[in-house]
Amino acid sequence: MTQSAQTAVRPELAAAVSAMGDLIYQTSKATKFDISQKQFESWALAIAQKYLPPDVSQSDAEDFLGNLRLEDLALARACAFGHERAWEQFMARFRELLYDAALGIAKESSQAKDLADSIYADLYGMTERDGQRVSKLSSYMGRGSLEGWLRTVIVQEFINRYRSRKRLVSLEEEEEGGSQFAAPEPAPAAASDSRVDAVIDQCLAALDSESRAILSGRTQAGRDRPHARIPRSHCQPQARPHNQGPAQVHPERIGKDRYVEAAG
Repeated sequence: MTQSAQTAVRPELAAAVSAMGDLIYQTSKATKFDISQKQFESWALAIAQKYLPPDVSQSDAEDFLGNLRLEDLALARACAFGHERAWEQFMARFRELLYDAALGIAKESSQAKDLADSIYADLYGMTERDGQRVSKLSSYMGRGSLEGWLRTVIVQEFINRYRSRKRLVSLEEEEEGGSQFAAPEPAPAAASDSRVDAVIDQCLAALDSESRAILSGRTQAGRDRPHARIPRSHCQPQARPHNQGPAQVHPERIGKDRYVEAAG
């Protein structure tokens, strides 16, 4: 299939966005961040194109759009574009939550601060690509709450850091032992590392059901699929009526339990 065929706008999705455009734009309150309706509709269409199957009906596509976390989506995208008021609102809502979540995982204040600060940098967009700032918030798609998604980002970063440190320590131990690094031979898939598994399980258990469901959907290669060990009952996203607000996630849950959650 050609790239143009893959990216061609599907008419049933375009019709759904057109039919729902006024409603989703008003619900998102994107005007306070100077986001036009045309811009917001283009995001909604891209999200529908990404996640809805080829045979979806216009009616089902409209239901999908109506169930997006529209206010969270507008806030995240405005922050990604560097809107000052949006970033101020974001920090007022999530600064304490991010630190509490990091502390619940790292268990030590200096490590938690370092983890939270690195997440702030990724979210704010401290790097540029082709002259455009790169913010992790641009990858938020509104399918779950922004709060749950942020918890997932923290968990994933913590797990990635742990794996990186573990590999580094393993190499240093081999060097100290006088091991010579020969050319690697093809090997079967490695068995799961119990230390990494323990960290992942600890993180997953502290998460709420929404965030856990999001993290469980993030496929990674081989043993890097932490969701493979999550009970099915923990991975089912719950339906949310159109008029119901975002699920409430209590930051105090992290740290009391021995597990951690994630979202997307």
